[in-house]
Amino acid sequence: PGRLVQGLRQCGVRDPVMLLDELDKMGADSRGDPAAAMLEVLDPEQNHAFTDHYLGVPFDLSRVTFLATANDARTIPAPLWDRLEMIEVPGYTREEKHGIAMRHVVPRVLDEHGLLH
Repeated sequence: PGRLVQGLRQCGVRDPVMLLDELDKMGADSRGDPAAAMLEVLDPEQNHAFTDHYLGVPFDLSRVTFLATANDARTIPAPLWDRLEMIEVPGYTREEKHGIAMRHVVPRVLDEHGLLH
């Protein structure tokens, strides 16, 4: 949570778009439960009066647009899931990955090792 307010200070605007990367990998530890903090951050009923418990500073997050990524949405806690709009983005197929490798990766690696000429 301290990072949210710090990120808002760094960007210098009150209505930014913030990326919450790998929301599915947040886990509780000795410092607390970040998923519980995210509930408060993402809840429009609460985030206008968000208090950063790490910094002890109240902050209005109601104008922030949050985008989150997750590799496995099944591991996102249900209460947090309820505050999200899901947009699924499919990955590459096996054939597409092979084509990308053959067109871009293999030629570059061969060239880097002097095997093209």
